[in-house]
Amino acid sequence: MLSLEKQKQIVQEVLGTPLPEVEPIYLEGAKLYEKTAWNQFITPYLLRELFSPVEMRLVLALPGTAEEVAEKVGMNPIEVGFILDRLYRYGKLLPRKKGQPGYVPSVDVMTIRDHVAGAYLGMRVDWRQDAKMFRLMDAWTKMEDVPQALKDGLGGSFRVIPKYASIKDLPGVMFCENMKEIMESFQEVDKLTIAQCVCKVFHSFSDLGYYDPNHCTSGLHETCENDGHCLAFGNRADYVSQRFGAHYATEEEWQRCLKEIDASTAVLTAPNKRQIDFICTCCDDCCPMAGYEKVGLPIRKPSRFRPAVREERCVGCGLCEGRCVFHAVKLVDGKATIDSTQCMGCGNCVVTCPSKALKMQIVHDVDWVPDLWEEDNNWNIPEENDRNYLKNQKKQTGKE
Repeated sequence: MLSLEKQKQIVQEVLGTPLPEVEPIYLEGAKLYEKTAWNQFITPYLLRELFSPVEMRLVLALPGTAEEVAEKVGMNPIEVGFILDRLYRYGKLLPRKKGQPGYVPSVDVMTIRDHVAGAYLGMRVDWRQDAKMFRLMDAWTKMEDVPQALKDGLGGSFRVIPKYASIKDLPGVMFCENMKEIMESFQEVDKLTIAQCVCKVFHSFSDLGYYDPNHCTSGLHETCENDGHCLAFGNRADYVSQRFGAHYATEEEWQRCLKEIDASTAVLTAPNKRQIDFICTCCDDCCPMAGYEKVGLPIRKPSRFRPAVREERCVGCGLCEGRCVFHAVKLVDGKATIDSTQCMGCGNCVVTCPSKALKMQIVHDVDWVPDLWEEDNNWNIPEENDRNYLKNQKKQTGKE
């Protein structure tokens, strides 16, 4: 988290001095984030930018439908419905669990950041009109000192997925690790979307006030959603398409996307489970995960793979060292060496080795990747993460 002094300094830089008075409704709203927001001083000031006093009052009355919330607060249900729908469209509320109508507050720091940014991006809203909100939100997610509770709670909640080109000829690769098979299988049943990276857009707007595709210095170059690399699968794909305008990928597009990902130094990152719902292509510049790891939060777990060096083939060119964003590859006496304590098994060093001196090997068994299916999951049903289910879907849609 940021120090209290640093948080105050940021709020003053964004809102000016003296600081505006915080209405009691926002102090009450800040209690929703006591367990999830590490920069507590910023919270009520950010809520002033996110919600009007009436909107904050309705958020505090959630979860529920418009009718249920209207009854709680004594307002007209039509007016309440209009307000809640607008908040939802702007990424400030989440839908309730499957089969339940209505809304719930978005109280996870990164979820609300991604949803608000995704909504503004999808609707082509001018970010400059809410520059204060986005600058405060950016600071809200920053860390300098990581409490042990966060390390215990978030450590290893995501996992690195290897580049496809680095493991394509390796036996024993699981479905949830094979990017070509994942993308091909879901695209064939129209359950794969591609979108611009929200982190890149957020980073550019926070720093510049507008989107510049060249502002990201270490990731993939993206100008629009059709050349994006942020991937969603299954029901999650339908959700981000309907809500944020994510683009359903064609066969040509997913193949182009996979090729560009393999060639880049971006690190494929997914929730640490066998079920596939989204995969990020994280850079070392815009991605919050890289920032968290730099300050001591091990939010990503390595893949099951690690490169081995065939010294007789190594020509000492140093390309692998330059491509490793985790500083795990070094040249020692003219030969590549791998620091197993730093290596995350991303495959960046393997895919462009000109002499094929680096080769992936499996270093963890299948239990390394947990099966964490939850019945009330918002995004997928269990079978959508199984080869046989996807093949059956292809038959039913006449695509096989």
